[in-house]
Amino acid sequence: MALRYRIGRCPLPTCTCRSFVAGEADRLIDKAEALSNGRKRGFSTLTSMTLSFISRCSTRWALTGALCVLVCPSLQLHAQQAAAEPESQRYPGPLKLGSLVFSFSPERGFVLNDHGIPIIDGSNLRVVNSAWKRIYFNLAETSPTVTVADTDGGKALTISNIPPTGEGAAANTNFVYTLHITVSPSQPSPPSELVNGNLVSFRLSYRASQQLNAKVEFAMGFLNANPIKGRKYASVLAANKPGGFLPVAPSLHNTRVPPFESKFSRLWINTRLGDWHFTATGDYPVLTLLDSRGQHWAVKSGKSVFWFGVPGAELPTGKEVTVGAEFRFSSSAPAQISPLPPLALPAAISQSEISNARVPTEKPLLLVPTPQHFEARKQDFIFTDDTVIYLPPRPTERDTLIADLLRQELEQVYGIRIRALPWDGSVPPSGTRMPKNCIILGETNIHPGSDLICRREKIEVSPQNPGPEGYVISVTENYVLVCGSDRAGTFYGTQTLLQMITPREDGMVIVTGGLIHDSPDFEFRGVHLLADDDAGTWIGELITKVLSKHKINNIVLECEYAKWDSHPEIHQPWGMTKEEMRQLKELAEKYFIRITPLVQSLGHCEWMFANGQNLDLVEEPDQVYSYCPSNPNSYAFLFDIFQEAIDVFQPEYLHIGHDEITRKGQFGKCKRCAGRPASLLFSENVRLLQQYLDARKVRTMMWGDMLLAPSEAQDAAHGGLPYDTYQSRPAISRDITICDWHYNPYRDYPSARMFVREGFPVIGATWHNRRNIFYFSKSAKQADALGMLQTTWTGYRGNRTALQRQVNQISAYIVAADYFWSSGNPPIEQFTYRPSQVLQESLSRKPAVRTAQAGFIVDLNPITNIELMDTGRAGSWLGYGLRFDLRRMPVGMTRLGSLLFDIPSRRRGIAASAAMLRGTYTEPQQFPDNIAIPVGRKANALAFLHTCGWRVADGTKIGEIQITFSGGNTQTIDIVYGENIYAWDDEVHSNADGAAVWHGATVAGTPVSVSAFVWENPTPDQVIDTVSVRSTDTEASPTVIALTGLTTVTNGQTGAHVSHQETDTAPRGQLTRAVEG
Repeated sequence: MALRYRIGRCPLPTCTCRSFVAGEADRLIDKAEALSNGRKRGFSTLTSMTLSFISRCSTRWALTGALCVLVCPSLQLHAQQAAAEPESQRYPGPLKLGSLVFSFSPERGFVLNDHGIPIIDGSNLRVVNSAWKRIYFNLAETSPTVTVADTDGGKALTISNIPPTGEGAAANTNFVYTLHITVSPSQPSPPSELVNGNLVSFRLSYRASQQLNAKVEFAMGFLNANPIKGRKYASVLAANKPGGFLPVAPSLHNTRVPPFESKFSRLWINTRLGDWHFTATGDYPVLTLLDSRGQHWAVKSGKSVFWFGVPGAELPTGKEVTVGAEFRFSSSAPAQISPLPPLALPAAISQSEISNARVPTEKPLLLVPTPQHFEARKQDFIFTDDTVIYLPPRPTERDTLIADLLRQELEQVYGIRIRALPWDGSVPPSGTRMPKNCIILGETNIHPGSDLICRREKIEVSPQNPGPEGYVISVTENYVLVCGSDRAGTFYGTQTLLQMITPREDGMVIVTGGLIHDSPDFEFRGVHLLADDDAGTWIGELITKVLSKHKINNIVLECEYAKWDSHPEIHQPWGMTKEEMRQLKELAEKYFIRITPLVQSLGHCEWMFANGQNLDLVEEPDQVYSYCPSNPNSYAFLFDIFQEAIDVFQPEYLHIGHDEITRKGQFGKCKRCAGRPASLLFSENVRLLQQYLDARKVRTMMWGDMLLAPSEAQDAAHGGLPYDTYQSRPAISRDITICDWHYNPYRDYPSARMFVREGFPVIGATWHNRRNIFYFSKSAKQADALGMLQTTWTGYRGNRTALQRQVNQISAYIVAADYFWSSGNPPIEQFTYRPSQVLQESLSRKPAVRTAQAGFIVDLNPITNIELMDTGRAGSWLGYGLRFDLRRMPVGMTRLGSLLFDIPSRRRGIAASAAMLRGTYTEPQQFPDNIAIPVGRKANALAFLHTCGWRVADGTKIGEIQITFSGGNTQTIDIVYGENIYAWDDEVHSNADGAAVWHGATVAGTPVSVSAFVWENPTPDQVIDTVSVRSTDTEASPTVIALTGLTTVTNGQTGAHVSHQETDTAPRGQLTRAVEG
């Protein structure tokens, strides 16, 4: 039931029950609990409507509201109306005014499109403390009243937390606001503005009823970066009139350069859609435009935006303040000019026959994590049909699993089938004769073959050397040895061996010769994940394909929203079941991964109160965020959940959360807690939870931010004023493992050393920033920390699409695995591999090319219409200047990965060229809607080298490829952003089918890349008549660079049509490493 009031108080000002509820609450609650037999739900004497309401309430505060319904007829009517009210009426869906379409919802804010082009991609309103470390109010987490009214030629949205009657403030709320957003299409401006166009006005009025050391952060709009990046602007602030060009790229790669920020009273931007004008109004005449493209919140949400609004308006007590702005913008209607007809090559097309269109490529040796010691050898091991894997004489289930990993890789990727046999001392090796053409897997104490080779090569392997989880790999032309200090070491050594396998150009499959001696820097190497109904499938895939491969040995699974048997009243439809969690635990253990359940407690406890339940446990009714630590029933509830988690996972640790407990509301201010220091409440709460876990032989793990004073860390130090919970640190048991989380990149993290010095086991916790991972891993190693934990903050109700939405978070697992195993690795600036590509290759292992494939190359020079170099002339790149283009893209016959392309050039090799299709920001007279390429021959596959001009939301269809066969039948392939194509300068992409084949950098140093998409022809016996590529006229503008056809296998002959501009390979025996900068 959707009620517009806070439980326990009637919202109707004329209702006589308001004082009744306020004055008689305790007596009525006691009587109600007696009538309902304690925590049982329902009253036999209530009406059916009240009974329905009570059935969702089992707690003290909820009963207060229920009794108010019982005694107040006017409230009954109000509740019935609210329950029947459609969601669309409370939060208006898309509203249309001419070409403008806009909407509002609390979670996303204000969204505005013009002619289908995003202009404003959300907004928000928050009240935060001066250090931005505590949130008192967040509009995105509330349910405001929203109304829509017609104005003169437009519409007005009113968003407010003042009751609908307009009388009085929202119940028990210290911050009261009303936000008016008016949208008017094509309104004439005052003569001084000299611009006619659409008008959006924002006016926020607010006041605080109590003193708060806080600021109001009003994000009026998140402006789409595509039409404004690199464009000229001018701003007015007092007597100054600064101007220039907005940045083309965010300052992601230089932490010493702050993001672009401009403060103004008036601002003009010459966008690709026309002029945009901003004018500050109200009591706060200074607005801010901030480049948010590199900020955590924008990267996490997948937004490419500039932040526009007031970042820190004052919040005086008892005084109403008004802030606002007017935003005028020209219509972004597409030009009313007929587009060019399709560009088509002449009937007599130029095609080059090549014998090596696709060839096997021996990749540089890339091992992630990087081994501690690697010594190259000249001779490689070559697989044959007679190669055998030798297991210990009495192989266990885990021994067989380790062998199967190797066998499956060889068969599925390289087409090689080999046997796995127990070692019996006679077939083929016997006595002291060295084995040949075989792979030995196992520890010396259980495998005679391993013992034999180690003695002959004088390799020392014992439980102490290389040490727990350590291993040795010896690769010669006769055999491969993988020998661990323990069973986990043999498993991790096999995972390294899998990365050493590669096809040679002659088609043979080899293991690169070398000697590896390796062991981890940290005992604990974890990834934090979230549980939902897709977690079993998604996390299971991560375990088998990514985490175990890169030697992660622990998953901290945040699972408080699981469907626990003891409390079905808080179940969510997307919650993970206990059986799914059991299956996940069994799978993880097979792959040498332990699961640590995390159940949020004290802070982030919204889960306890889901569906309006258990509100008698809440610490502050105004902020349903934390439970009362002085209420025994809080512990009874938590222990129910803890016990079920222990039964399911049988864990070594249980993580109790305890971060950001003061993020919302007031802590320790209820009647039970009043007068007791917050530090004492905190430490006593931790003690009781640890005591329960200790009794069940489970160790306690918790976040560390509330134990840090602001002076003890540069971020995530939340134990300072006004509660000073850092003072509870001496009372916290040294048996508790502290997860010391910090997500910003600093050269040093002294808090880890401080915790270790004070006797705590410490695990450093990082997020997706790669410098954060690099520097914190080094600091944690120097501090002698127990380990490192890579956190993930996406997945609740979203594991199914996590990879598409948050590839930057998921690909950070690769970086974390590298540094968590070997913290002494070189800094990320020296890396050359891309984590996103390593991730994709791990998730989707495709058959390797072992034999050269013939084909043909289509000369696209006749239809190119744009150079990839920006010279400022018509027909050059996107107008960002010589520092931001693709001028370093190779030209001519170039092998990119295994594929050969002929990259066209309109000016004799000076710069690469391409065929760009029409989009939002292109000239219709220059760029066509589609191109038609005659082929006139059979092909097994077609390889497209392509990109697009501008980034759009993942999943957006930006075009399509249509294959027309000679018989008239067709096949259409959608070009979908983030799946088989992405923009040339988009680092945060998810390209499952469109792997990047060329990486470079602009003159300014911004990473750029181009992808290839290979379409496998389901009917290779039919002649392909034409290939058409069409744009769907989005912002993206798909761009075709080259096209190669693949036909027949050429028996390993690689031909000679290869330029010297092939992808770089590392010198023989050199270990290649790296990460996107």
